[in-house]
Amino acid sequence: MLAYIKTMDERSWRAILTRWEAPMRDDPDGDIILKNKIDWTAEELATSNANTKALNVIYSFVDVSLFEIISNIQTAKEAWEALQLFCEGSRGVQRTKLRMLATQFEVMRIEESKTIPIYSAKLLDISNEC
Repeated sequence: MLAYIKTMDERSWRAILTRWEAPMRDDPDGDIILKNKIDWTAEELATSNANTKALNVIYSFVDVSLFEIISNIQTAKEAWEALQLFCEGSRGVQRTKLRMLATQFEVMRIEESKTIPIYSAKLLDISNEC
């Protein structure tokens, strides 16, 4: 998905990195309100379109269960972060997984009855879990 977004255009990837925000303006009362879409500048339209393209790619790549989690999210960055948290877990969970994988690697030994390809396949299985 990452490669697809980057090849689509760099602005879409930047929307994931920086979090797009809707353009705002000052109203006569001094409050900050959303700018009408008809008043958006060309740059504001371009960044909005980049966010929409990135969101579309993210929506297209996930299955129904993940789509239900992110369907109400309005920015590509928030959708990306929600998917990362759901798929990879928090930092603590990631550290625990890495410790378990390190332990699996340390206890893995090649046995005389096993061939190099079998040992290599086990090693590859462990590395793919990262």
